[in-house]
Amino acid sequence: MDERVALNRRLWDEMARLHTRQKRAAPADRHVLRHFERDEIGDLSGLRVCHLQCHIGEDSIALAQLGPAVVGVDCSEGAISTARQLAHEHGVADRCRFVAASVEDAPTALGRSFDVVYASWGVLVWLPELAAWAAAIETLLVPGGFLYLAESHPYAEATRWSDWHYGGARAHFDDSQGDYTDDAAVFEHPQSWEWSHGLGEVVTALAPRPLAITRRESEGR
Repeated sequence: MDERVALNRRLWDEMARLHTRQKRAAPADRHVLRHFERDEIGDLSGLRVCHLQCHIGEDSIALAQLGPAVVGVDCSEGAISTARQLAHEHGVADRCRFVAASVEDAPTALGRSFDVVYASWGVLVWLPELAAWAAAIETLLVPGGFLYLAESHPYAEATRWSDWHYGGARAHFDDSQGDYTDDAAVFEHPQSWEWSHGLGEVVTALAPRPLAITRRESEGR
């Protein structure tokens, strides 16, 4: 494993514990997809869905509540442990299971193919390069299956952060405290690496695969 990815996994284990405490503090929160995701992804009844980089499984559970069989995959053992607990608590453990594995190892770890691969919100920056990610997606999907990717536009990061360079798989080191759920959060190991992938690079990684873009970002979103 890339030592930078191993460093990230250490932080993500800590983040999983933080996000678990937050979830326990707000147990009434429902697991739901964003309204446009549900509209765009369509009817999932009877399908098999793989949720890559699922973290503590909140979106995996939301997907399972729509009727498919879901497998969530994440490299953080701590996140996967919480995801399994949450699936039991929300009554979907019979059709929502979780596996600890990297994106690259997911096809081997799962040993099956899926109708849908789902990935969303802040996952691409944690990948050193996109070719292995795209290859894993191709292997996971059955013929006729599809990838649903919901992400922030990568150019937004370049405009938000002065030291963030757009694209080129540029590596960015960060050792600041806090995370996207709590600016005041304190971690024992806050060090992490993120990588900048331009929109064209995402498309280029997927283009050699037998995948065609059938939907793009909706106007005004």
